[in-house]
This record gives sequence, C-alpha cells and structure tokens, in this order.
Amino acid sequence: MARAGVESMNAMIGSLSTLEWTLIAVNSALLLLSRPILSRILATSDERLSSFRLNAFRGLNVLMLLTVGTGVVLGHDAGERGWLLKLVLILATVWCFYLALQLAGYGLRQRYGVRRKVDGKEVLSDSWTSRLLYLLVCGFLSVLCLVAAIQIAGFNSLLQTTGVLGFLGVFLALTQSSWLPDLAAGLVLLNGRMLEEGDVVQLRFGETRSTCAVHKTKFFHTELLDIADNHRIMVSNAWLRAQPLHNLSKFASAKGLREALYFKIGYEVAPSSVRAVAEAAVAAAIEDGVPIEVQHPVEVVLHDTGDHALEWMVCYYTKSVRKRLLTRQQFREYILKEAVRGGVSLATPLGVSVDAQTGGLLPEDSGLPAP
Repeated sequence: MARAGVESMNAMIGSLSTLEWTLIAVNSALLLLSRPILSRILATSDERLSSFRLNAFRGLNVLMLLTVGTGVVLGHDAGERGWLLKLVLILATVWCFYLALQLAGYGLRQRYGVRRKVDGKEVLSDSWTSRLLYLLVCGFLSVLCLVAAIQIAGFNSLLQTTGVLGFLGVFLALTQSSWLPDLAAGLVLLNGRMLEEGDVVQLRFGETRSTCAVHKTKFFHTELLDIADNHRIMVSNAWLRAQPLHNLSKFASAKGLREALYFKIGYEVAPSSVRAVAEAAVAAAIEDGVPIEVQHPVEVVLHDTGDHALEWMVCYYTKSVRKRLLTRQQFREYILKEAVRGGVSLATPLGVSVDAQTGGLLPEDSGLPAP
C-alpha cells in the first residue's frame, strides 16, 4: 500500500509540465526572499503599509503554489485541469503586473523623486513628474494585464474582448466623480510644490484650527499628523486644495517663521520694564536651548492701548517649525518667570483712574475720587 502511494506520488510529480515546474521554483524563491526584495524596492516608514504589502506579495505566491498543487492532485490529464491551468496563468499575469508596477514606481521615484529631510532623516518622496509618469505606466500595464487575462480566460473573439473592456470603461466613467477630482488635485498639489512631505501647515476643520505636519501625499488622499494631539488625519486631495492653507514651513525670508506672542500689562508698568522682562526671557530661553534664531533680535512693541491695559507684542524668529507649539509654551513660561522676578504683573487690571491732585495712576477700586 505504501508502495502504491509512492508510485502515485511519483506519477503526480512526473506529470508536472515545464511551466508548472518553473512556477513552483520562481514562487518558492520569491516566497523565501520576499522580505529583502520588498524592503529594497518598497521601503517605507509606515510599518502597517509595509506589512500589508509583504503579506499580499506572499499571499499571491502561496495562492499560485496551491493552485498548481491542486491541479496535480485532481488529475494528470491536462484537459481535466484546464480551468486550473488558466487560473494559474491569470494569477501569474497579475503577479507579473504587480511586480512590474512596483519596479516601475521604484525606478521613477529614484530618477524623478525629491529627497528632503524630515525630522533629521532623509526621505525620498514623489514629485509631480514621477507621479504623472507612474500613472501613465500604470494605465499602460493595466490594459496589457487585462487583455492578457481576457485572452487566457478564453474570450478570444473581438466582440467578447471589447465587451469586457467596455464594461470596465463604463464602470470607470460612472465612478470618475469619486476618484478623478482627488487624483487631479493630488497632481496639482505636487506640481505647485506648495505642499510637500514634512511641511507644517495650519488648516481649519470647522471651528477648530489645527497645526499639522504633512506625512504623505497619495493618489486620492493626503495623510496629516496633528502635532498638538499626535494623531493621524486623512483628508481628500480635492478638499485640501479647496481650503485656505497656511504653510508655516515656506518662509517669506531667510530669517525663518516670525512668531508673535501677546501680553496684557497694566498702564502703570514702564515700557523699559516690559522690554527688560522680554530680553531676560530671551536670554534664559537661548541658554536652555529653545530653538529661537539668536542672530535676529526679539522685537517688543506696543500692539494696542486697551481700556484696562496695554497689549504688548513680543516677536521672535524660529526655523524649528515642527516644535512651534512647544516653543511658544516654553517662551510664555520664561516671560512669566522673568515678570514675577521683575515685579511686573501679567494679570489684566479691571481699570485705572487718575489722581486729580498728583496726576498719578491708581487702581479703580482704590476709593479715591476719579477726575
């Protein structure tokens, strides 16, 4: 009985064609080398995306191996497993299309992509040229793959082939309002170079204004990272292009981003005392490594004369835009410490009154008569 089983196994192995042996060898090798191959061609910082691509690649290899093995088990006659052979060839076509597409994307990104530094790391991202050429290659290879799969499936007549292609064309035409605006907007954003990976932007979501870093601009959407709350935001490219967008990373001058902080201080505090507090805060911030451009002096100007207090504006320059919120928080804390040390109150007074005899400023609730 064991001998019969061995003979049956030998017969199955002997029935394999050259094409099937080639598919087994190639898919087995790719299955073992899938991780180094994809890490070289499809390197990405997104671990979830990298894991998905690796699993999809391996899954297709395993599916092809199982299909070949199923054909061997079901029968030795090629006619009995003709549909399995067609399925294997269609899967092989899809796999070749997928691999060729990824290789084309890798080559175009290397040739026409843009290298930039994000958080101190050099990343390679798509440019308008690489994205447009990739779309053209994707369309061309998709048509070739579809025609090849139709021919393998047995739709040999011109009427059958054009019927399948016509169905696909009608489907794309009916759904173009869902994907075409985002695709076109993504190309416009890349071409204008107003929004690039790593840039810090300000966007308004309803009544909330958020400061976000651009993580990735994809075909149909853009991934943002909310700097304050540290979470991902996905917005469509068409929506993003229609919004007023403040790109804080695109400086208007070489000085960097000009930041302004406002403080309300009572009328009784002399301007020299306010400037002394600001200068001391700047010196303390620079000493502690707060990213302020030290070569450009901090501006301390009177912004508004209110009914109850003077509003002073303190301006400084910074190029560490990604740390913008932290810098503002730290600088406010230094202002508070120096104000307490200098005896300057940052609390907004309720009001002031003038002593008619001396002309001096007195608190509104001092009990003295107003002029």
